[in-house]
Amino acid sequence: VLTVLILLVAASICINGYHIGREFLKIKPHRYVLGKEDRNSFLLRLIPSYPMFQYINTHLPADAKIFFIYMKNLGFLCDRSYFSDSMFESYTIEMILASSTSPEEVYLKLLEKKITHLLYDIGYVFGAMSTFSGKEKQLFKSLQDTCLRMTFEDRNRYYLYGLGGKNLRDGTNIRFNPYLLPSTQWSG
Repeated sequence: VLTVLILLVAASICINGYHIGREFLKIKPHRYVLGKEDRNSFLLRLIPSYPMFQYINTHLPADAKIFFIYMKNLGFLCDRSYFSDSMFESYTIEMILASSTSPEEVYLKLLEKKITHLLYDIGYVFGAMSTFSGKEKQLFKSLQDTCLRMTFEDRNRYYLYGLGGKNLRDGTNIRFNPYLLPSTQWSG
């Protein structure tokens, strides 16, 4: 019995060692640690959404507040105030969408939370990985079309929208949002 236990522990250590070694070779942290790669290059290589955070950190005002929707737990990359559902990444926006009947109502609820921008991964909002219902997707799309202005887009995957800047369907003006920037091409 003791021999079997020792063999199981040894096999587990070997399997774990194999997977750790494989990840080490994939990530290549030694390049950064040894100074052969700078921080930006390292993060650009490993985090697909890093250029979006570079844009946010250099182009949005210091007092902007960004609502992350399906952006994983990458808030440590953001130098601006943000809100993110850390465990269930769409809980808050789904609750807002489910309790709203119009894009204007969603917009006002976001304003109540002092949100100035929405940042999301399109695959999780409109794509196959989305947990939004058809109605919620339609309402979110209507929100985009009537109450938001695209601020920045990266890799046809990550989108940053500012609240405001367009007219509501009933003809009233949306409160001007000074945090909006014109849509622009930007290279990190």
